[in-house]
Amino acid sequence: MTLAVDDAVRPILEDEPANIVAVWLVLQEADEPMTTNEVAEASTFSTTAARRALRRLLDHGLVTRRPDPKDGRRPIHEPKVPPTDAR
Repeated sequence: MTLAVDDAVRPILEDEPANIVAVWLVLQEADEPMTTNEVAEASTFSTTAARRALRRLLDHGLVTRRPDPKDGRRPIHEPKVPPTDAR
């Protein structure tokens, strides 16, 4: 299996470091929203590095964050593909 960044997201992530792209790909492949710790574990990054990457993806509008229904103290994240400029 080859992981690739979707064409709609490529222009946004092209100047970002590899760890940001790696976290995006982890979220894309997930079957359900992930906690920060789950992202860190799946990406093999520290929790701090995963949190920073998720914050950067949030800034780009590529990720949504909401309270975890199982534990409202922690957030869960899921990918959000930005709309394309189809004109």
